[in-house]
Amino acid sequence: MNTAPRPGGWTALSQHDPTRPGAGAGRKGLMERGALVLELAVPLRKAQVLLDYHAEADGWERAFSILHDPESGLTIRHRQGKAVALHRLCGPLPAEPGIAQVILTFDAPARHWKLSYCRPGSGTFLAATGEAPLPLPLDDLDRMCALSPLVRRHEAVLWFGATSQATPPCASGWVHPQSRIATPSGFRQAGSLGPGDTVLLHDGSARGLRSVRHLDLPGRGSHTPVRLRAPYFVAGHDLLVSADLPVLLTGGDIEDVYGEPALLVAAQHLTDGFAAIFDTGHMVVRTVSLDVGPPAVVQGDGMAFLSASHTAGQNGPPPLRQLRGFEAMALLAALNRGNTGWRAA
Repeated sequence: MNTAPRPGGWTALSQHDPTRPGAGAGRKGLMERGALVLELAVPLRKAQVLLDYHAEADGWERAFSILHDPESGLTIRHRQGKAVALHRLCGPLPAEPGIAQVILTFDAPARHWKLSYCRPGSGTFLAATGEAPLPLPLDDLDRMCALSPLVRRHEAVLWFGATSQATPPCASGWVHPQSRIATPSGFRQAGSLGPGDTVLLHDGSARGLRSVRHLDLPGRGSHTPVRLRAPYFVAGHDLLVSADLPVLLTGGDIEDVYGEPALLVAAQHLTDGFAAIFDTGHMVVRTVSLDVGPPAVVQGDGMAFLSASHTAGQNGPPPLRQLRGFEAMALLAALNRGNTGWRAA
């Protein structure tokens, strides 16, 4: 097997060209195990084909389609020559508006699959299992992810991708690779840092990087980043960050409203459609997350943020209070009134 993973754990992402061995040449080999992931905007009022791929070469027919029916559920049909695999998840599907995620996890050599439907962040989860999935040729996967005339995608589809892992790559709070991070020798781009490099913390101390994770992620759906716009957060330039990145805020309004001189707020809770916005203009986003061990506030150029944790089960408490979504509403109200008694640190 040669699944040729993309950097960051994705074998392929929609509208993100995979590395090819030669001009115009498709990748060879099979994806024998892993997960296919699709996100879509819901609800859909009636049965719709979300993804439909058909190709034929030397009499060998290949097809892959995903049918979404709010009443009867999900059906994935995969054909390779005369072999056909059907994966079904019975409905009805949840009707609440938002984002839905469809994941087909499969292991062809072990002869088992799992089809799941969830609503990220809501706790809604439906799943079905079965036997005898088919491996997926990588050139078929590349065509499904590209804007190919062989593929039809419903307008509700936000992105589609595949990973050789059993679950989608998990992203910690991230910054853009070009974000400038304070180090003892001056500012460096986050993308140039590696394990063992030293970064400065907001309290003036220094810490070595335990881990640096580079991930290519979908830029839409549940992964939509937040753009913190200048001059409201940082003077002179915008910042692109993950929606869940805790950003350090300080200033008079912070202390007046919350009784503390500084606190952390996830970027998504600062979005007001003006000073901070969900940026849907990227199909794929390159990201960097920085792990310094026990959680600490890393100092950037005009903005400080909470470090990531790449080791499951080793998250300690943040060094400062972190606001929940409903607690940040007072901060947004102050911003909308034109108050500027707070700033990104």
